[in-house]
Amino acid sequence: MKKFRFNRRRRLYYLAKLGKQSGSPEYIARGVFWGFLIGWAIPFGLQLAVVIPLAFLFHANKVVAGAATFINNHLTVFLMYPFQCWAGSYLIGRPLHYQQTKDIFTRLLQDPSWKALLDLGTAIFIPFFVGGIVLGIITGVIGYWGVRALLRNLRTRKNARVARPAGMTASGLQNR
Repeated sequence: MKKFRFNRRRRLYYLAKLGKQSGSPEYIARGVFWGFLIGWAIPFGLQLAVVIPLAFLFHANKVVAGAATFINNHLTVFLMYPFQCWAGSYLIGRPLHYQQTKDIFTRLLQDPSWKALLDLGTAIFIPFFVGGIVLGIITGVIGYWGVRALLRNLRTRKNARVARPAGMTASGLQNR
């Protein structure tokens, strides 16, 4: 089995893909915000159905918004859902222990039926959505400002490189 490594080449590849998205840095960053928010707040599997209309409504990059929902994926869901339920329970004033939420989700994964999901009741649903919305807003704002700054920096560098006269190096010396 090939080991997945997020090396420098792969980072540069994805950075270039992000930089080539059309639209202003704010337009692309809004996609990141909505993708992160929906990635936390909406259960896995329904996220694209919610984020695409929101991206249209709030003039955000649809591709980036859809991709950003994958903050919640098959590998991270086992950590994210119990954590957001635990955080949400503290926010609404009915604290659950982390182990309780982990046990509840483990039972749900062993019996993935609608009946098992409905048996969870409001003890988990309300903390799930409250925690998801709050954590989604926090990560969305961080993602928005981070991607916006990153894209502005990338585009400024690219524009400076394109505007440089032929034969000039970055230090301003002429090649001979």
